[in-house]
Amino acid sequence: MRKFPCLPASRPVNSLPGPVRFGFAAVLAFLAAIGMGCHYRSGTSLLGKTLSSVPVSGTYVCRSMGSHACDQRTEINLTAQGVWSSTGSYSGSYSVNGDQVTFNGFGGPAGWGAARFAHPPAGDTLTFGNVVFQQPAPIPASLPGIYKCQGCFGTIVLQADGTWKYPDGSDGGSYYILDGQLQFSGLTSGPAAWGPARLTAGSFSFGSTGHPLRFAKQ
Repeated sequence: MRKFPCLPASRPVNSLPGPVRFGFAAVLAFLAAIGMGCHYRSGTSLLGKTLSSVPVSGTYVCRSMGSHACDQRTEINLTAQGVWSSTGSYSGSYSVNGDQVTFNGFGGPAGWGAARFAHPPAGDTLTFGNVVFQQPAPIPASLPGIYKCQGCFGTIVLQADGTWKYPDGSDGGSYYILDGQLQFSGLTSGPAAWGPARLTAGSFSFGSTGHPLRFAKQ
């Protein structure tokens, strides 16, 4: 079935003279009814909507602020339907034009300006100035389990759904793999406050290589 080009973004429907505008709307309704709607080009704006073939949907976690790791693991979630939400119960809509992602709404990324989207091998990123959000790597099937601190008291439970907790069931938060390191979010104390952990087979370690805080799988 033939598809007709949409009206160019430089001449939106609302800018057309009244008789032409209503006539054009009738034509669109007729084409839609017989299954011969228009096709959209990437980045073309029609009736206030910007469409793109770039697949940017997913969960992004704050990875770095300049040369430092993020202090808090703020999340931004983008749905394939053009809706975003973030830590702090903020939400809104987003649009994509080329490698630029614009957020509309209140709070969170809606106040940070447009983000640049990139697709590096380590995981898709959104960059706001010098702040980088990255999609975490998949959690390996071997990672979840009970980890006990070596040489100290403490146990952390990593669950398969990407959350962590203490053995007594106390709330923990989420964990991610960013740039090959294990990073925690949630409580302001405990692993969420210790920075990235180095992953090795059956264990992960916080702190310097000279005196690391090491947790081994039980």
